[in-house]
Order: sequence, then C-alpha cells, then structure tokens
Amino acid sequence: MIEGPGSQINYFLDVLAEFLKIVLIWICFFMLPCTKPKGRPKFKYMKLDDPNARHDETCCCCTINIKRGGRLKAFLAYDFLTFLLCIGVFVLIVFLSHSKENFQLKTTIFAVKIMYG
Repeated sequence: MIEGPGSQINYFLDVLAEFLKIVLIWICFFMLPCTKPKGRPKFKYMKLDDPNARHDETCCCCTINIKRGGRLKAFLAYDFLTFLLCIGVFVLIVFLSHSKENFQLKTTIFAVKIMYG
C-alpha cells in the first residue's frame, strides 16, 4: 500500500469539490453589481464627480451598479489564468504519463490542488 499526500482521496468527490469552489467564487464576483452598499455614510447630496453616482441601472427587481467589484477584476483575471494553468498542467501530466497506476493520478490531483491554492 502506498501512503503519502493525496493517497486517500476519492477522485470524483475531490474534483467536484474543487470545481464547485471555483464556480462559487466566480458566481459571487458576477453578483457583486447587484449588491447594495452597506456601512457607508449616506449624504443628502452626492457629488457629481462621484464615480458611483452615474452607474446605477435598474433591471427587473434590482439595481445594478457596473462599477462594483472594480478592484477585484484583476484578481478574477489572475484566478482564471491560474485555473487554466492548473488544468493545463493536469492534462499534460495525465496524457504524457505512460504509467497508468492509480497513485500517480492521485498525486497529480493533489499537486494541482496545491498549485491552485
């Protein structure tokens, strides 16, 4: 029996959990424009040069501000590139490996999870 990091994982559940984590992060980011500001002081008159003042749009039952989540766009781009890199490394290792042993796939999944974070 081979022991070590990643040797006791269930393929389907582990990969499903990782994809679910990534999808939930992206869904939360794309829902940011529909959020309402909380914890900021509200003034009777907003300044005209305020970047949040002119970007509110009403759609169905919610107000959308396309400027919300602006600082996180770079992080989401970094996250997407890291995701593509990890998938590429996984596919490369799996298809270039001539050994069809079970432990190698488990360690590859573990290594990709560590690389993604």
